[in-house]
Amino acid sequence: MIMNNELYDVEAPLLSLGDASEYITIKQTFNGLISFGAIGSGKSSSLKTLALKMLSQGYGGLVLTVKPDECATWITYAEEANRAHDVIIVSPHHRNYFNVMQYLSNDNSGLTYVDNIIYTLKKVVRAISESDTGLSNDPFWQSSTDRHVGCCVGLAYMAFGDKLTMAMLCELAQSAPRRVEEYPKAIVDDDEETTFMRAMNIAKEKMRKAAADWQAAQDNERLEQLSQVEFEELINEEIPGMRLYKMYKDYFFSGLFNISSKTRGIIELTFSNFIQELLTEPIYTLFNRYPANFTPEDCLDGKIIIIDLPTKIYEKAGHACQLLFKTIWMKSMEKRNIRENGRPVFLWVDECQTFVGEIEAEFQATARSSRIATVYLTQNLPNLYAAMGGERSVYKVKSFCGNMGTKLFFANTCPDTNDFAVKLIGEGLFENPSENFSYGGGASISVGKTWSYQPIVRPEDIVRLKMGGPPEFRTQAYIVMQGTRFANGYHFKKVSFNQLFTL
Repeated sequence: MIMNNELYDVEAPLLSLGDASEYITIKQTFNGLISFGAIGSGKSSSLKTLALKMLSQGYGGLVLTVKPDECATWITYAEEANRAHDVIIVSPHHRNYFNVMQYLSNDNSGLTYVDNIIYTLKKVVRAISESDTGLSNDPFWQSSTDRHVGCCVGLAYMAFGDKLTMAMLCELAQSAPRRVEEYPKAIVDDDEETTFMRAMNIAKEKMRKAAADWQAAQDNERLEQLSQVEFEELINEEIPGMRLYKMYKDYFFSGLFNISSKTRGIIELTFSNFIQELLTEPIYTLFNRYPANFTPEDCLDGKIIIIDLPTKIYEKAGHACQLLFKTIWMKSMEKRNIRENGRPVFLWVDECQTFVGEIEAEFQATARSSRIATVYLTQNLPNLYAAMGGERSVYKVKSFCGNMGTKLFFANTCPDTNDFAVKLIGEGLFENPSENFSYGGGASISVGKTWSYQPIVRPEDIVRLKMGGPPEFRTQAYIVMQGTRFANGYHFKKVSFNQLFTL
């Protein structure tokens, strides 16, 4: 049953920070949280506390998985919070199915079916390509990729309509001509007709028939007075789809050949390989074969969707399908009306460098108003730089991290990450006492002091934070929260977590 806003006091304390008056509220989770910590620093086990608190407060959510044991961990959390009945596990061992094409075709956002597919696939293909190519930060590369995805999907939909499947889209993308000499000739034998040429021929016949029907209904005398250019422009304006058909034709038989072979090859392979991953088992069965029996909107009823296709096992296929579902989920959560349904939801991503892309910064900028709590965990900043395209991705990473209102720094030996924490925490005014000794006609001592601004926390302080384990099972971290002033007078605080916390 959907709960309304009145059942959620977003100002209520959610997670204590060691003092009765210092805590993270439900509302503050919507600002986003990112946690940094070296392997073994205890960041995942420490944030169990936050996960249990969210579950106990009725959050719905999406959990992406990298490690094989993550699903089992979240099942344990759900059982402890008495939420086991709300868990939806997507894996080969469970009969939970989501049909991508079916879902996008039923979208009620006002976009057409083809617009939904193009938007979603563009975002996912970009995210995949950011770490796989050296061209991800090149505007030409980005626009070329977007155009290729748009033309492949657009042509496929023009030809096949709502019968379009991922398999058909993959076949079309792979059979498009790659060299001028492959420019299609008239095909006589249907057995030799590629999916691409079948789509072109179907689209061509649809446009030919539409043009003939339109022309038969016109005043021929008026049309005869038009020049060829005027007639063509009138055809483009009056017949739905004609301009798009010509654009697709020009792209595949002309524009595509004007892109350098290296760039074109990367664009084509990135898109084709991504679609192919979605056609491998068990991904195809879980996301394409059957009608959906769950949707992202189930999270608004309190469901916790766990995509149990860890990338450590399912590798690129697991990566591709989780990226795709995450993109669809983000869009679905952002368009809900919180006046009708104010339930908080979360997106939980451990090893987040596996799934981050340019959409993250854009999503986080508006997540707060949609009551979405994003919780991202990673080891260090270089992980994010590598995931978002290397050194040139610095502004993407800064934008992403800058939009996360709460930052946790566990024990770490990464200089870049620790320097980031030190700068974020800032400097304070410190006293520097001094003594001077002089000898001459007699000994004299003078005492003085000076003041200077110095880092409040030094990198070595972060290295020395407690990492948990026996006998205390307690970890330490520095927390930085925007808009917060702790009892120490600062916007940061050293906090401690109990790894054995239970509700």
